[in-house]
Amino acid sequence: MAPFTNSKIKMMGIETEVVPTASDVIDRIQDGKEYDIIITNNVYPQGESGEKVLYTLKEDENFKIPIVILTVDHNARERYLNIWKI
Repeated sequence: MAPFTNSKIKMMGIETEVVPTASDVIDRIQDGKEYDIIITNNVYPQGESGEKVLYTLKEDENFKIPIVILTVDHNARERYLNIWKI
């Protein structure tokens, strides 16, 4: 899903950065990288999840970047929204 999404976003002239794991997303944010939006998979090939990104980044009360989690799970919306609210 990520390669397709990335190619479509790049076609619109938007700069992107693709990383292989949820830990890479978290590390970049914690290292001070700034993004307008984070688009992450719900599951990574290495077994990590988009949930890990949510659980980790929500601990920082100053974190305000919108996160979109790509998934084929039709019932995931409420689960991910509830993670953020916990």
